[in-house]
Amino acid sequence: MRLAINGYAARTCLGDAEQTFSAMCRNVIGASPLRQDRGDAARLGIGRAFQVPGSPSTRRASTWLAEVVTAAVADAGLDVASRRVAVVVGTGLRELPTLERWSRDGADMRVHELHFAEAVRNALPGVVEVLTLCNACSAGNHALAVATDMIAAGEADAAVVAACDAMSESMLAAIARTVGEQQTGVVRPFDVARTGPLLGEGAAAVVLEPNVEQARYGWLRSVGLSCDAHHPTAPHADGMARSMVDAHRRAGIDAGEVDLVVMHATSTVLNDLTESASHHTVFGDAAGRPLVTGLKGYIGHTSGSASLMSLIVALQAMQQRCVPAIAGLTDPIPEVRDLSLVIGEAVTAEPAIAQINGFGFGGVNAVAVIARADADRDSAVEPVRRTVAISSYSVHVPGAGGDQVFGSATAADMVELTDIASVLGRKGLLYSDPATLLAWCAVQRALGCPDGGRPREPLPQADRTAVVVSSNLGNVHTVCDIVARVARESYRAVSPLELPNASSNVIAAAIALRFGFTGPNLMLCNGATSGVDAVRAGARLIGSGRADRVVVVGVEPADDTATAVMVASGADQPGAVALRAAAACVVLEPARGTGVLVGHGGLERSWDELAENAIRPSLCMVPHGRDLVARQQVDLTARLGETYGAHGVLQAAIAAHLLGTGEHRQALIVAGDRPDGYAWLRLDAERGRQ
Repeated sequence: MRLAINGYAARTCLGDAEQTFSAMCRNVIGASPLRQDRGDAARLGIGRAFQVPGSPSTRRASTWLAEVVTAAVADAGLDVASRRVAVVVGTGLRELPTLERWSRDGADMRVHELHFAEAVRNALPGVVEVLTLCNACSAGNHALAVATDMIAAGEADAAVVAACDAMSESMLAAIARTVGEQQTGVVRPFDVARTGPLLGEGAAAVVLEPNVEQARYGWLRSVGLSCDAHHPTAPHADGMARSMVDAHRRAGIDAGEVDLVVMHATSTVLNDLTESASHHTVFGDAAGRPLVTGLKGYIGHTSGSASLMSLIVALQAMQQRCVPAIAGLTDPIPEVRDLSLVIGEAVTAEPAIAQINGFGFGGVNAVAVIARADADRDSAVEPVRRTVAISSYSVHVPGAGGDQVFGSATAADMVELTDIASVLGRKGLLYSDPATLLAWCAVQRALGCPDGGRPREPLPQADRTAVVVSSNLGNVHTVCDIVARVARESYRAVSPLELPNASSNVIAAAIALRFGFTGPNLMLCNGATSGVDAVRAGARLIGSGRADRVVVVGVEPADDTATAVMVASGADQPGAVALRAAAACVVLEPARGTGVLVGHGGLERSWDELAENAIRPSLCMVPHGRDLVARQQVDLTARLGETYGAHGVLQAAIAAHLLGTGEHRQALIVAGDRPDGYAWLRLDAERGRQ
């Protein structure tokens, strides 16, 4: 689907979008000594960073996010009140810096501020939906893909795609631990003398609109997705290449038509070599044709916003006929010397088609293709829409039986009273966070894999299997623990093996790695609606042809840190329910004549709006304390406790079980609360259970 890019905005260490591009074209570097409000440089092992100017009170990523979404919408002249406008926010770290200050200093924090719905709704009242997508360093491009699929599915008339991150102390310490004693002073992508990355921060946003004759700035032609399923942090050339090929196929172009490639270019030994190898594989004899640049020498590694900032720079390069050089690059490594690297100074060029690479921890890859506003032809491949069904499911709630979970003692065999090691085996569990372990249990059972270890043979359809995970508290214990150890000692107290856990997408990436799934990989951290949002996102991946099977997981731990976060947000007030560790998995596949069909879904801002508009089938799964007056109404929170990010997927699994008994033909699932709104989804069993 061809989408017009009609507005954009950014905030970096160099200023707004126009100031940033102008500075890049003049070779201005934004690095500076690490400021005290970012952390103790000696203890963190990081002396320099690319920091957005401003006082500590304005350092929240949500502040920059609100600025750029407001500016992008104004730039596009988009009326969010009169159209169905969705906002998809990509991030690597969410508001984990705020969590760190709460943990160490007692700063104020509410759990729903870990994601960005409130910040966006305050900035853009009237938007129909806000999703927070936590996909590490490629989150911006992943957000583009999700927004594209939402528009194609008819769920939105337009979309604001944004990305943001503020640097967290846990990530600073983890990176310092992996780089070693030699601190990076200058970021040098693809240079023989490169010593590693430095973190940056900021936010970016673009406005996408379909069905227009002319784009203001350019066209989004496609986004290709893949997952390496290779290593928690080390990239893999095959996975990167598959995302590029997918992007070219969806855009309807050959690699030789690309004029400009904005590389991910992190300045790490592994990424630079691997990205170069994947480029040569995909472009072949045309590898030297496109100009090649990268931004991290100017603005640092801006985590989740990196790829979206690269896209905006590519748009500006098309408009202003100027491609910035790769800052810090003077002596290229042999693997890239045959490429058309922009070195030393910006060059004059007129790129018509640009490719923007985004690669993240866990091997999550997203590559976008854009075209200049006056140079596009509508040749993008349109996916065939497909109906989606739940083919299998499982629930893992430690300490619970089938009567408590499913409401039926006859279902007790579906939830065994067992410890995690008996399900997963004892190998490969070290340094895995509790939420990942719970998620693995749910997936293993949903796929019918024997207990006692990981699958020994490659699973069928692994290359066409996507993973979508919902969790809000999954890595909060690891993050707070790292910060505490750094405060007591230094970054040397952090193991390099903990680096993946400092990124919010660790659970989704770990599932792909354990089970060998190389399809798209998405991590949703969207508050109380997140589980239902994840099921809907999984259905879109199949509907858009990105996957033939999607493993959707909802998981939440109940460790001391996660529990304390909920208590700090009012979970100890009268009527509140204690946090319960739980995981659930539903497996989605194209409908084949039978199955529990995944129907329409959406979001309502208030319970009264939902109750007034909802179609009420005989089975309703409701949020705690809410009533829809159905023949069978299930309040899982009353049964199990607060399962938060796992709740919506738990509801889907249990509804699929109840629909399979033949007692109901349809079910309505509703998850949410007052701050986050109420997401809903309909399941239909008219064709019986597969």
